[in-house]
Amino acid sequence: MALMEHQNAQAWHDISFTSYDGIGLYARHYPGNQAKRPLLCLPNITENSRSFDPLARALMTHELGSRPIYTLDFRGRGHSENDPNWKNYTPLIEMLDVVNLLTVKGLHKPAILASGWSGVITMMLGTFHASMLGPVILNDTGPRLETNGLIRVHAFIGRLPTPTSWRKAAELVRELNKNIFTDLNDDDWMRMAHQIYNEVEGRPHTAYDTNLEKSLMMVDVTKGAPLMWEQFEAMKHAPILAIRGENSDVLSKKTFEEMFHRHSNLQMFTVANEGHAPRLDDDLSIERIRLFLEKYDDHGLVGQAEQ
Repeated sequence: MALMEHQNAQAWHDISFTSYDGIGLYARHYPGNQAKRPLLCLPNITENSRSFDPLARALMTHELGSRPIYTLDFRGRGHSENDPNWKNYTPLIEMLDVVNLLTVKGLHKPAILASGWSGVITMMLGTFHASMLGPVILNDTGPRLETNGLIRVHAFIGRLPTPTSWRKAAELVRELNKNIFTDLNDDDWMRMAHQIYNEVEGRPHTAYDTNLEKSLMMVDVTKGAPLMWEQFEAMKHAPILAIRGENSDVLSKKTFEEMFHRHSNLQMFTVANEGHAPRLDDDLSIERIRLFLEKYDDHGLVGQAEQ
């Protein structure tokens, strides 16, 4: 398993490593106090490690002490290589990519923040590799995902034109999300565009393999996503912070509340004026996440093999 890491002028170190089946993967490491439990952030289906940059910067610079943070680009997203076999864009294979990263970096029971699609991957990790799991933050995701929301999300994957300028990218992002993110300004939409798109020669470029659409078409979302209550309950040993966007059409209030009743150590938090999935860059969300993580920085549980 090849591994290269170097520090650039940004707030993070770049990490390049090779998956078990030879795909070059990319991650970021925001350095922090090794006495604190590391946090691994896993992005939504077409997103990437940039989505967590505001949260990571806030947590690593907090006056009460920084926390080591890792963010991952799944295969075919961000700066990770595309998989030549599009059938590998599945939660099971991508769970193995997470296991690869945990192994390469020597992370033991990190906290995991999973947005959307990554919630499925995290529940599978809790089922197959429960000993690797620390506290979990589920961002607008759970064991039951709403059909209408999934249809809306899947309708855009691999089918949108590539914007010819950053201004047009921001306009497109706003047009697609303005009904569920109701309190954003022009600067917010531009920041979101820069998180969603790669930059190639100064212009936005699609930041995921468009073959991802083929993999998703293997599941008929009109019939609803498979229920994962069994996998959710396999995480009963892990404390959970469940987050829901107030305007979410993917995680319903009913499912959100049922998650609370089925798990004895689950906290609930709703992000106002946001849909699927909340950006987690506002002061209230950042503080709620920080307090949850601080609660589980027990020295007997924290483990990280390297800087």
